[in-house]
Amino acid sequence: MAKRAETTGRTKEEIWGATLKRARGKVSRANYETYFETMALVSLDGEVATIGFPSWLHPEMPLRFGKFLKGELRAVLHRPINVTMVTMKATEEDEEES
Repeated sequence: MAKRAETTGRTKEEIWGATLKRARGKVSRANYETYFETMALVSLDGEVATIGFPSWLHPEMPLRFGKFLKGELRAVLHRPINVTMVTMKATEEDEEES
């Protein structure tokens, strides 16, 4: 069973899904499919959300989308939030597709 976020009563998957839904209408389809669909909300701990992105994406992802994602998460959570972006290791499935 998915763990519920402390203050929202929603799982991090539900929170991330709502964030992606908001983002989808604000970025190009190419950016959404290339970048946002490959990201994940890794953790939500107090006032810090950690978003993971695949290591094959450009290392400037935090500079490019960090502020935008912070705003979208803040709107979904209805409270201030800080965002940290980290690279995620590729899974075996990802490596097989490459």
